[in-house]
Amino acid sequence: MSNNNQKTVRELINELSFKFDSANLYYGHGTDNAFDEAVYLVFSLLNFSFDVEDEKLNEIVDAEMQNKIEHFANRRISERLPVAYLVNKAWFCGMPFYVDERVLIPRSPIAELIEENFSPWISQDDQITRILDIGTGSACIAIAASIAFPYADVDAI
Repeated sequence: MSNNNQKTVRELINELSFKFDSANLYYGHGTDNAFDEAVYLVFSLLNFSFDVEDEKLNEIVDAEMQNKIEHFANRRISERLPVAYLVNKAWFCGMPFYVDERVLIPRSPIAELIEENFSPWISQDDQITRILDIGTGSACIAIAASIAFPYADVDAI
């Protein structure tokens, strides 16, 4: 990706996907493959939502942003940093959370339990009044639980 070679969003994603795949990176911090990792990086830096219209992928990315994307991609490869740390954003229960190296990247199966109100273990008739998040980092579990159970007292330690 050079400054004088304008590329579309789609082209950048495909190039990064190939680079990531060739670098034998580990996935599992929000994605599980090189293509999704490239999408996550490019969309995050371009401030695109993940349900962006397909036509947006044909837009040209300006040289300054291409350089920024390339810089982050190179850090992903050389430093083996997860994209979530590079862009300071991870998703949990459909909500974005700020993350950096001080916290684990949210990817817990607890998100599914929260989204399903802990069914089948807790009945919809049960009134949840207390929730404890032990070992909170980004506080994503505590925050998601407080939204799912608005009448519960949530402690995060």
